[in-house]
Amino acid sequence: MSFQDEVNRVEQGLRAELYRLSTGGNSWYYTSYQASVTFQNQVYLPRPITRSDFSTDNALKAIKVNIQAPVVEPLVQLIATAPYLPMYVDIIRCYLTDPSALYRVIFSGVIYGVGVENKTLTAECVSDGGILDKQFPRIFYQSYCNHNLYDAKCGMDPMKFRVVTTCQGVSETNLTISAAAGRENGYFTGGRLVLAENNDMRLITSHVGSAVKILVGIPELDPGKEVHLYTGCNGDIRTCRIKFANSNRFLGMAYMPTKNPLVWGFR
Repeated sequence: MSFQDEVNRVEQGLRAELYRLSTGGNSWYYTSYQASVTFQNQVYLPRPITRSDFSTDNALKAIKVNIQAPVVEPLVQLIATAPYLPMYVDIIRCYLTDPSALYRVIFSGVIYGVGVENKTLTAECVSDGGILDKQFPRIFYQSYCNHNLYDAKCGMDPMKFRVVTTCQGVSETNLTISAAAGRENGYFTGGRLVLAENNDMRLITSHVGSAVKILVGIPELDPGKEVHLYTGCNGDIRTCRIKFANSNRFLGMAYMPTKNPLVWGFR
């Protein structure tokens, strides 16, 4: 019996929707069904996930869908490690009589917006065709650098700016790290903190003395555990020149006037 045969049956069999999330070589598997579902030798864990109906976005020329769920592991990572890699989503509908044979992929796309309200996360998803066909500018006329720190075009080696140390205190997103006090305030702001045991990474939003604040807490992080700190960059030409000695790779219009001389005049 085929998937379409199941659809055409007067008495419908039990079916489930599966959600496969993937980014940076990692994948997570969930289902909105009340129990685990094994699909193609992979176990999909039950989660209270809901989704909207599919809609057409004329601007993106794509199919859109919103997925709502409690804040689950991969989506926390998506928020916490900004700037982040794209996260891809596949929604699969299957019949439980034989999930691996009786299925259809009903949506395949990428998450392009995430919001959190009352501990519920909403991920806005757009189908592959639309997001890939849309033309986006890769370089902007701006005074700050267009590169991301440590990417191929920036060219900086993160290992040269890594501090291997331990965390002395943890209070949700507020950490105490003695080694951070050895650098000037703000040195790690905009950088990243990595928990050594599982490579869980977080954006550092503030650094003053030994006080380091991260965007989202790490459940496994306890005092005494090894962490790696990576310095940040604010995209300014002076930071690029003084902190990284990398101004030959700077891709920004450093001396672009912030006020239009035709409006404000020449002074």
